[in-house]
Amino acid sequence: MRFFAFDLVASMPSLCMIRHYRKWLMQSGTRECLMEAFDRKLLEQGYLAMGGQIFDATLIPAPKQCNPEKEKAAVKDGKSAR
Repeated sequence: MRFFAFDLVASMPSLCMIRHYRKWLMQSGTRECLMEAFDRKLLEQGYLAMGGQIFDATLIPAPKQCNPEKEKAAVKDGKSAR
């Protein structure tokens, strides 16, 4: 709820209403548009969501590894990169 900035003390829709809305999203094709917009927003913030992942909305950016070829070869051989 915090991830989507929902008010934590406001009333929430019933499960029946959520199911009805989800069914409408699926049938109308709107779900795909929403997910594409969500993916674009994540990319704008520097996150890359891959298919089949499960995450709890705790997104932690990690630095990209730029290992030289010598270190990559060492790791492939089962040795320490450093």
